[in-house]
Amino acid sequence: MGGKKKNGKGWKCLCPCHADKKPSLCLDDGDDGTILVNCKAGCPQDKVIGELKHRNLWPERKPTDIFEYTDDDGVVSFEVCCYADDPKRLTRHWDGHSYVWHAQGRKRYLLYLPEIAKAKEVWLAEGEKDAKALAGLGLCGTTAPFGA
Repeated sequence: MGGKKKNGKGWKCLCPCHADKKPSLCLDDGDDGTILVNCKAGCPQDKVIGELKHRNLWPERKPTDIFEYTDDDGVVSFEVCCYADDPKRLTRHWDGHSYVWHAQGRKRYLLYLPEIAKAKEVWLAEGEKDAKALAGLGLCGTTAPFGA
Protein backbone atom coordinates (compact mmCIF):
# COMPACT_ATOMS: atom_id res chain seq x y z
CA MET A 1 0.00 0.00 0.00
CA GLY A 2 3.05 2.22 0.20
CA GLY A 3 4.39 4.79 2.60
CA LYS A 4 5.06 2.20 5.28
CA LYS A 5 7.04 3.33 8.32
CA LYS A 6 7.50 2.23 11.91
CA ASN A 7 5.11 3.90 14.36
CA GLY A 8 5.88 2.99 17.98
CA LYS A 9 5.25 -0.77 18.30
CA GLY A 10 3.20 -0.80 15.10
CA TRP A 11 3.26 0.58 11.57
CA LYS A 12 1.82 3.47 9.59
CA CYS A 13 1.02 3.25 5.87
CA LEU A 14 -1.21 4.68 3.15
CA CYS A 15 -4.90 3.91 3.74
CA PRO A 16 -6.46 1.78 0.98
CA CYS A 17 -9.86 3.48 1.38
CA HIS A 18 -9.05 7.02 0.30
CA ALA A 19 -6.53 8.92 -1.81
CA ASP A 20 -3.83 9.11 0.84
CA LYS A 21 -0.86 11.40 0.15
CA LYS A 22 0.90 10.70 3.47
CA PRO A 23 0.48 7.62 5.69
CA SER A 24 -2.66 7.85 7.82
CA LEU A 25 -3.44 4.18 8.53
CA CYS A 26 -2.06 2.92 11.85
CA LEU A 27 -1.72 -0.85 12.41
CA ASP A 28 -0.69 -2.29 15.77
CA ASP A 29 -0.96 -5.45 17.87
CA GLY A 30 -3.60 -5.30 20.60
CA ASP A 31 -2.91 -6.72 24.07
CA ASP A 32 -5.34 -9.58 23.36
CA GLY A 33 -3.67 -10.66 20.11
CA THR A 34 -6.04 -8.76 17.81
CA ILE A 35 -4.88 -6.30 15.16
CA LEU A 36 -5.69 -2.66 15.89
CA VAL A 37 -6.65 -0.63 12.80
CA ASN A 38 -7.11 3.13 12.86
CA CYS A 39 -7.28 5.50 9.89
CA LYS A 40 -6.39 8.97 11.18
CA ALA A 41 -8.32 10.47 8.24
CA GLY A 42 -11.53 8.92 9.60
CA CYS A 43 -12.21 5.90 7.36
CA PRO A 44 -14.51 3.42 9.15
CA GLN A 45 -12.61 0.46 10.58
CA ASP A 46 -14.88 -2.15 8.95
CA LYS A 47 -14.35 -0.51 5.53
CA VAL A 48 -10.55 -0.52 5.99
CA ILE A 49 -10.52 -4.17 7.10
CA GLY A 50 -12.81 -5.07 4.18
CA GLU A 51 -10.42 -3.44 1.73
CA LEU A 52 -7.42 -5.17 3.34
CA LYS A 53 -9.24 -8.51 3.02
CA HIS A 54 -10.07 -7.76 -0.62
CA ARG A 55 -6.34 -7.23 -1.26
CA ASN A 56 -5.42 -10.42 0.66
CA LEU A 57 -3.59 -8.33 3.26
CA TRP A 58 -5.69 -9.36 6.27
CA PRO A 59 -4.81 -12.57 8.13
CA GLU A 60 -7.70 -15.00 8.38
CA ARG A 61 -7.19 -16.83 11.66
CA LYS A 62 -9.79 -19.43 12.43
CA PRO A 63 -10.05 -20.81 15.94
CA THR A 64 -9.38 -24.53 16.36
CA ASP A 65 -11.82 -24.61 19.29
CA ILE A 66 -14.57 -22.27 20.47
CA PHE A 67 -15.97 -22.85 23.95
CA GLU A 68 -19.30 -21.20 24.75
CA TYR A 69 -20.01 -20.18 28.33
CA THR A 70 -23.80 -20.14 28.64
CA ASP A 71 -26.45 -19.67 31.29
CA ASP A 72 -28.87 -22.47 32.33
CA ASP A 73 -30.98 -21.83 29.22
CA GLY A 74 -28.05 -22.05 26.81
CA VAL A 75 -27.81 -18.29 26.16
CA VAL A 76 -24.16 -17.47 25.41
CA SER A 77 -22.50 -14.95 27.72
CA PHE A 78 -19.09 -15.15 26.05
CA GLU A 79 -16.79 -17.51 24.16
CA VAL A 80 -13.19 -18.61 24.60
CA CYS A 81 -11.34 -19.10 21.30
CA CYS A 82 -8.25 -21.33 21.04
CA TYR A 83 -5.83 -21.26 18.13
CA ALA A 84 -3.41 -23.99 17.02
CA ASP A 85 -0.56 -21.50 16.51
CA ASP A 86 -1.00 -19.61 19.79
CA PRO A 87 -1.24 -20.89 23.37
CA LYS A 88 -3.01 -17.67 24.39
CA ARG A 89 -6.81 -17.96 24.50
CA LEU A 90 -8.94 -15.03 23.37
CA THR A 91 -12.39 -14.17 24.68
CA ARG A 92 -15.19 -12.58 22.71
CA HIS A 93 -18.89 -11.84 22.93
CA TRP A 94 -21.48 -10.86 20.35
CA ASP A 95 -22.90 -7.36 20.78
CA GLY A 96 -25.66 -7.87 18.20
CA HIS A 97 -23.59 -6.56 15.29
CA SER A 98 -20.07 -7.94 15.62
CA TYR A 99 -17.72 -9.70 18.00
CA VAL A 100 -16.19 -7.68 20.82
CA TRP A 101 -12.86 -9.25 21.76
CA HIS A 102 -13.03 -9.33 25.55
CA ALA A 103 -15.30 -10.70 28.27
CA GLN A 104 -15.21 -7.72 30.61
CA GLY A 105 -18.54 -7.18 32.29
CA ARG A 106 -19.96 -10.48 30.99
CA LYS A 107 -21.59 -12.84 33.46
CA ARG A 108 -19.43 -15.91 34.10
CA TYR A 109 -20.76 -19.45 34.23
CA LEU A 110 -19.24 -22.91 34.35
CA LEU A 111 -18.54 -24.47 30.95
CA TYR A 112 -21.31 -26.79 29.71
CA LEU A 113 -23.70 -25.52 32.41
CA PRO A 114 -26.92 -26.97 30.85
CA GLU A 115 -25.28 -30.45 30.77
CA ILE A 116 -24.12 -30.10 34.38
CA ALA A 117 -27.71 -29.55 35.51
CA LYS A 118 -28.70 -32.96 34.06
CA ALA A 119 -25.63 -34.94 35.16
CA LYS A 120 -25.38 -37.31 38.12
CA GLU A 121 -21.62 -36.91 38.27
CA VAL A 122 -19.52 -33.92 37.20
CA TRP A 123 -15.75 -33.82 36.71
CA LEU A 124 -13.96 -30.51 37.30
CA ALA A 125 -11.17 -30.03 34.74
CA GLU A 126 -8.31 -27.55 34.66
CA GLY A 127 -9.33 -25.95 31.36
CA GLU A 128 -11.66 -26.04 28.38
CA LYS A 129 -9.67 -28.59 26.38
CA ASP A 130 -9.61 -31.00 29.34
CA ALA A 131 -13.38 -30.60 29.83
CA LYS A 132 -13.83 -31.34 26.12
CA ALA A 133 -11.64 -34.45 26.45
CA LEU A 134 -13.80 -35.68 29.36
CA ALA A 135 -16.90 -35.22 27.20
CA GLY A 136 -15.18 -37.34 24.54
CA LEU A 137 -14.94 -40.11 27.14
CA GLY A 138 -18.67 -39.86 27.85
CA LEU A 139 -18.17 -37.98 31.13
CA CYS A 140 -19.63 -34.66 32.16
CA GLY A 141 -16.67 -32.32 32.52
CA THR A 142 -16.60 -28.63 33.24
CA THR A 143 -14.22 -25.84 34.12
CA ALA A 144 -14.37 -22.32 35.40
CA PRO A 145 -13.80 -19.52 32.89
CA PHE A 146 -10.13 -19.24 32.01
CA GLY A 147 -9.35 -22.64 33.57
CA ALA A 148 -7.90 -23.32 37.00
